[in-house]
Amino acid sequence: MSMDDDFGDFFQKEAEINAIRHNIINLIILLDTSGSMHGNRINEVNNVMNGLNDLIKDVEESYCVQVRLRVIQFNSYATWVVGSVEHYIGSYPFWYDHAVESQAWIPLIAGGTTETAEAIVLASAAIHNDFYPQNDSRNEYDCLCYHSPIVLLVTDGMSNNPNLTEKAIENLKQAVPKQYEDQITRVSIGIGGASLDELKDFASVGKIERGDGNVSEKTPLAFYFRDDEAILGKNLRDIILSAIVSSIGYGRLSERYENEEYFPVISEYHHDGDDWLD
Repeated sequence: MSMDDDFGDFFQKEAEINAIRHNIINLIILLDTSGSMHGNRINEVNNVMNGLNDLIKDVEESYCVQVRLRVIQFNSYATWVVGSVEHYIGSYPFWYDHAVESQAWIPLIAGGTTETAEAIVLASAAIHNDFYPQNDSRNEYDCLCYHSPIVLLVTDGMSNNPNLTEKAIENLKQAVPKQYEDQITRVSIGIGGASLDELKDFASVGKIERGDGNVSEKTPLAFYFRDDEAILGKNLRDIILSAIVSSIGYGRLSERYENEEYFPVISEYHHDGDDWLD
């Protein structure tokens, strides 16, 4: 290989790295691990999360983006299980000193009640920190390199305090600069005894592409599955993928007009007649 080839490879790699640095997607997943999630439900969630790093790496390589993953579990309390307010997991950790390179998934165990509000508060703090970093060398331009953030909620019950949960959802919407308030993709997935009202309140509005070819316009991105055996796992994985691809397709926030509406598109992967919250 000649010196010219070496330089060519170097500059090509630099171009790819620069593209990745300016195509950032923040993904935060909130997982209900209350007692009612025991059994097949928590097993399905663990199976999906165990393979999520591979899914994200495939997306990053295909679309030249950086997906920053964080995960919160909530039962009687809400706690970080992947990342934190300041930290995240990603395949490209070299931008900021606090990035974490990788982390093996440790299976979650179900038990306790359903502290949904506290989990949403933690997610809000993380997104706020991304756009308003403290004691960090990033400038305003870096913050505008983000695609629309994604917050995905998985639950099978009503929250401990619905009033606090409602307030936490409103605070989540305001975690980003005002011009981007309506551009956080919020997806809720309910199982069994999940509160349909809370699922709808949490979800942002988007488009659902149904398996029969029809498209539901301006629909809450809220999904409810009565049958949680195998169906939950397949749908959870595919909805995560669909949300990421939709955020990529929309473009970086810095490229959008302040008054432009954002309608993420989530594809339907399963439908048996009554499982969609239209």
